[in-house]
Amino acid sequence: MTWPCSPAARFVTGQAIAVDGGFTVCRSCTIGASRHA
Repeated sequence: MTWPCSPAARFVTGQAIAVDGGFTVCRSCTIGASRHA
């Protein structure tokens, strides 16, 4: 499953990405979400 790498998306779906395993597709988004949170 792929998630959009937009600033708003990584903030809203940041946790979903980490749980779903999408971090493999977009690590930068996960890092940004974790750091932003």
